[in-house]
Amino acid sequence: MIGSRNDKEDIRELIFTYAAAAGAMDGKALQATFLDDAVVYGLAEAVQPGAGPLRGSDEIVKLIGMAWERSEYMTQMAQPANIVVDGDTATGICDIVEYSKRKEGPGFVMVVGRYDDKYRRTEAGWRFAERTLEFRIYKRVAEMPM
Repeated sequence: MIGSRNDKEDIRELIFTYAAAAGAMDGKALQATFLDDAVVYGLAEAVQPGAGPLRGSDEIVKLIGMAWERSEYMTQMAQPANIVVDGDTATGICDIVEYSKRKEGPGFVMVVGRYDDKYRRTEAGWRFAERTLEFRIYKRVAEMPM
């Protein structure tokens, strides 16, 4: 089953909700995009080499919240693609660009990455079951070009 147009639109909305919650630094809204037992690979490992994946929505939001504590504000732009629905599960990829203004020091942090996602349909709608983040660029930029 390829999935209906509505399934794909609902998954895109899930991705956009995640990006908006990240930009608003809203832990409650971010947590609502994940299953309770979701797993995120690549994020904790970037912060602390050798760290394992984040397991469970509480742990995921806790780590992301620590990044928010260091930021004045942030913006995340998401470009979902290749969503394939198979019944109550789906897969897809999502390219992201994220800018954050840190509280300490000049400039911004720029992130360019790609999520390899797995989604699951619940009674409340589609949720992230698994996200694997591949960082392509993670760089502090002293001054943003105009």
